[in-house]
Amino acid sequence: MRLIDEKFCERIVRDKNCVSVPDSFEPLIRPPKLGYQWLWTDFSKAQFIEVPVFVYHKATKEPCQVLNLDYLNDPIYTEKAPEDSSWVVWSEIDNNWIIDQQAQFEAAVKAVNDIRRQKYAQLSDPLLSESLMLRELGEEVAADATKQQALEWYEKIKLEHPWPENPNPQSPE
Repeated sequence: MRLIDEKFCERIVRDKNCVSVPDSFEPLIRPPKLGYQWLWTDFSKAQFIEVPVFVYHKATKEPCQVLNLDYLNDPIYTEKAPEDSSWVVWSEIDNNWIIDQQAQFEAAVKAVNDIRRQKYAQLSDPLLSESLMLRELGEEVAADATKQQALEWYEKIKLEHPWPENPNPQSPE
């Protein structure tokens, strides 16, 4: 019997971070195939599998299985997996994936703008149009009341769908 740790390295001294395995334990006999790595499925029971190793394209976030060592040395790839987000971009400064707050903000503005336009078209615009028509027909009181309803809907929509806060507000000059 031999001792192995969580990184599939053989140990001499037994501690809580290692398990006993038979001499024929596969990760001790051979390295994983090129483009694969050993992964514990249950460390306490010494159960493992061989899984593919991926690198990620820094510009597209596309995963690419490591089929030769060139991928690991290519500066357009990273071994760090990106978060599952549309706004994650690679930062050479941080050497990590970061959230593009400006892109996230712009998407939030577009979403608010889209829903406001939809609500205006459904609720306030028809009332405003009707008030103009009533005014043309000389029905001033009804036109004023309808216009007031349109303005109330307009304000309600703005309150229910506020603009998102800009993460990078411009300082006044």
